[in-house]
Amino acid sequence: MNAAGTAEATAYVSFYQTAQGNAIAEAEAALLDSLLPCCSSVLSVGCGPAVIERLLLKRRADLSITGMDTSAAMLQHAPDNMPTIQANAEALPFPNMAFDVILFITSLEFIAGYETALDEARRV
Repeated sequence: MNAAGTAEATAYVSFYQTAQGNAIAEAEAALLDSLLPCCSSVLSVGCGPAVIERLLLKRRADLSITGMDTSAAMLQHAPDNMPTIQANAEALPFPNMAFDVILFITSLEFIAGYETALDEARRV
């Protein structure tokens, strides 16, 4: 982990601790809660510090969420009850059809090879 990555992760988490950030995260978690089928296995691509995933797991004990990000510093903030993996969205290290649902929560726009990432999402 480098200092820049650690600072970025800390700033990201700090935003979600503000009233505005918390309201955004709660609204996004509520929306996902209403859309995700029961008992789904979910991969969150580019999960960062997994702020929204943490809230979703509190709402939905039936979900199994795996977080994936390129940044080890971001993944350090993920909840203990959520498996994480440091990987690249353009080469997901999972077998075919491993998940029921793939999420890109504010991440797809940051992936240079987004078309390849979407192909990988369809595969897994």
